[in-house]
Amino acid sequence: MSNFDDLFEAKPQQEQEDRPFDKEAWAEKKQMERQEVYELADATTLEVSEDGEKFKAFLDVKSRLIHYSATNTLLVLAQMPLATQLRDFESWKSEGVSIKRNESHIKILEAGDNYERPDGSIGTSWNVKRVFDVSQTNSR
Repeated sequence: MSNFDDLFEAKPQQEQEDRPFDKEAWAEKKQMERQEVYELADATTLEVSEDGEKFKAFLDVKSRLIHYSATNTLLVLAQMPLATQLRDFESWKSEGVSIKRNESHIKILEAGDNYERPDGSIGTSWNVKRVFDVSQTNSR
């Protein structure tokens, strides 16, 4: 960089132009992410069922997050057991609250669209949702 003007010149977005959106790769990435969350929920379920202290911790989390499903409560227990109030980035932003720098999100499951299975029954797809606890924000 021999010139300060180089800092302000727009760089061509060649990478984005060269690579078209790959729907299959995106779908595979989302499926892998869902699988990781399912495995975390299964592992936490085993821990809770085998250890009385873990079960008590699960009940403590559930008492604070009463509107969350048992699976999402297990996921919160595994990732941030002291969580008290969860919202996604956009919800915090709409309240004028910002997320602290370098905070990790908590992954939970959110119901997606319904679909028809090959046998004719109706199923629900699940999407991974990233949420943050109030302790991860600059809120008072």
